[in-house]
Amino acid sequence: MTLASLFLGACAPAPQAIPLTPPPIPPRSQSLNAVDWTNLVVPGGGDVYRIERAAANQTDVVAIGYDEAGPGSRGAIWHSRDGVAFVRVDEDLTEAVTMIDVAAGPAGFVAVGVEGTGPDIVVLVSSEGRTWERMPADQALSTAMVSAVAGRDSSWIMVGAEADGAPLFWVSVDGRVWERQSAATMGLERSAVLADVEVAGDLWLAAGETRHGTAALFWSNTGTAWQTVIPSGDEGGHPVRMTDLAVSKSAMIVRGEAAPSCDLFAACQPIPAAWWSTDAEHWGALPDHEAIRAQAMVAGDFGFLAIGGTQSFSSFDGLSWSALLAALDDRTLVHDAVVFGDVVIAVGERTGAGGSKPWLASGALR
Repeated sequence: MTLASLFLGACAPAPQAIPLTPPPIPPRSQSLNAVDWTNLVVPGGGDVYRIERAAANQTDVVAIGYDEAGPGSRGAIWHSRDGVAFVRVDEDLTEAVTMIDVAAGPAGFVAVGVEGTGPDIVVLVSSEGRTWERMPADQALSTAMVSAVAGRDSSWIMVGAEADGAPLFWVSVDGRVWERQSAATMGLERSAVLADVEVAGDLWLAAGETRHGTAALFWSNTGTAWQTVIPSGDEGGHPVRMTDLAVSKSAMIVRGEAAPSCDLFAACQPIPAAWWSTDAEHWGALPDHEAIRAQAMVAGDFGFLAIGGTQSFSSFDGLSWSALLAALDDRTLVHDAVVFGDVVIAVGERTGAGGSKPWLASGALR
């Protein structure tokens, strides 16, 4: 089943396990066996800041984080046209703002955060990632928290929660004016949790929980009417939490945690787990592999790249993984990564005798 075929039915059938059958592997994908990392200079803010997230389109890269060099914490934004030289560009727009996520779309970039520790959401927009505009306070963005943002075609979606924890979505056609969607409007339980959102072909795909202790995925073609899928626990234990999504052109992976089957009197601690699909409707648990536990996972034309401090892995189909050469070291913590042309931009921090310092690197795929 293709992504497009999801539109043929008014609703999804009951979720079921499917055989994990990989899509065809083109010859080009066979050549990825290493990532040559080059550490980059991050200007502005000294060493007392962190880089948390990154986004890229065909011409620009944006990274976000925060800076504690002054009297108070403030959000930080960096921009690059080539993925090598980065410039600090937030100016006076992010004072007392905690940046949460950034996304790229055809119209540019949208960065989101919260005022102080919340609960009012701050939205910044940019057409090229260098010059930013902070949107005025909006009732639709008040008394709420944001978890993630994504963009496709001419629309954007944010996921988050009400002040009392009930799930929320916001939909926008330009990243400037947002329509707030309540849990009831979305057809979700008020106890649902929304942790991440991504574009999957013509669909929006979100990850989280339907209720405490039961992980679930949500998909929509409009951003307003959503279907819920609870992946099978076969071979992967009972899914209890989903945290992040990675979507390639042929498959998609969601990572999280599962509670393994164990003796009635044994302590069943959640373990890292991941689920795989080609259509967003049917999901199967992936076999346990170090790639599932990697610090960051990113997808591109080459398939999937799982990046860790001591070992990284690549996979075209998301099922069969190969360890890559030129690994990072155990002092590197990767927070996020994004594909930019023929390279991967990774952000995070490195620890040493002087404590943690921000880390930004360009990885050439070969």
